[in-house]
Amino acid sequence: MGKQKSLVNNIIFNFAKTLSSLVFPVITFAYCSRVLGADGIGKANFAKSVISYFTMVAMLGMNYYGTREAAKVRDDREKLSHFAQEMLVINGCSTVIAYLAFIASLFLVKKFQDYTLLLLVNSASIVLMGLGMEWLY
Repeated sequence: MGKQKSLVNNIIFNFAKTLSSLVFPVITFAYCSRVLGADGIGKANFAKSVISYFTMVAMLGMNYYGTREAAKVRDDREKLSHFAQEMLVINGCSTVIAYLAFIASLFLVKKFQDYTLLLLVNSASIVLMGLGMEWLY
């Protein structure tokens, strides 16, 4: 009965997370587009798309691998703890490498120099995704 309740809770929480990730942008986009205008939205989307490539490199598919492997050892606390530590070290290293590549690209790509501040603000998502442990839960 405990596993069934856990499964129901996971379904409910996953549904709430998915729903909020769909509803929140719909609500905020109207405000942002009115405040920033078409030019500002275009610049923000450009910065977001550039950062998404570096985030993808930093994550290395860890969410899928981590979820699968954590589920295999979820009943053994010691193995799960060891696995989580290994994943955090690997994720930390890949995040540092991706961030260093991002910093280098700021200096090497001329187009990025026009958007340096916007890219730096958005680059926080590289670090935050690297620190995230969504795969564990």
